[in-house]
Parts: sequence; structure tokens; C-alpha cells
Amino acid sequence: MKVIEPYKCVLSHGGYLQSGGHNAIVVFSACHLPDRSRADYHYVMNNLFLYVVKTLEQLVTEDYVLVYLHGGSSRGNVPPFPWLKKCYQLLDRRLRKSLRNLYMVHPTFWLKSVVWMARPFISSKFWRKLVYVTSLEELYKLVPVEKAAVPDKVKNYNAR
Repeated sequence: MKVIEPYKCVLSHGGYLQSGGHNAIVVFSACHLPDRSRADYHYVMNNLFLYVVKTLEQLVTEDYVLVYLHGGSSRGNVPPFPWLKKCYQLLDRRLRKSLRNLYMVHPTFWLKSVVWMARPFISSKFWRKLVYVTSLEELYKLVPVEKAAVPDKVKNYNAR
């Protein structure tokens, strides 16, 4: 779909947990999401969600790690809570179960609040998989993410 073409870079392959392994590292960059002021925002986001799910199904053969890069994003391009809730509920059970860890990099108070508000809707097992990471240096110690998978906006945010 042409409408999501500029936003496909929101998802990238960040390598594998071990060399020669099959445990993919998937990087989701919020700074590449569309701005909520777009007239067709919901249409774009729904199609982007389908693209993300299709890509995850192709990348994920075993357990995987998801790295959510929040740094470098603005208030206008962070998706609203109801959309996030709907996406989690629509996500295939296999993808939810094979998630080994979710690393949230550069979490803001707002992001932590949204995650906390989602607690009643998400399984208790998920909370053991969630890790807040304050810097890229800390992330690189925890997960061998390919540095090329991290956008410049996030690197610049980290350098501040």
C-alpha cells in the first residue's frame, strides 16, 4: 500500500540474540510513526498495524525480542492508548507467547503511565517480559542490537 510506504521504516530487523541463532531482534521506532494530525491517520495506522503483523510473522520463527525506541518521537506521532490496546488484542497468540522480552528505550513518564493503565487488559506474564531502558548504551549491554537498526533521531535524543 502506498499510504504506508513512508512509514515502513517504523519496523526493522535488529539482528539475532546469538550469532547463528533464530531468535530475532525486532526494532520498532516510534519516531517514524505518522503524525496524529493527518486526516487519514486511523486509516494509515490500521494499515500500518497489518504491515507490522505481517512482517513479524515473517521474521519470527522462534522466540523474539522487541525493542521499542521511544526517544526521538513527538507527542503528535505516539499512538493513542485505545489503538495500542486494540493492537495488542488483535495480535496473534503465537506472537504474544513467543515474545521473550520487550525493551522500552527512553521511556517517558507519559509512556510509563500508559503502560501502567494497560495493566488490566494484558496478561500477567507480559509484565515479567517488560524492561525499561534509559539509554542506548544500556540497551547495547542487554541486547546485541545492530546499531544500523537505530534511527539517527533516536541516537540524537540519546546524546542529549
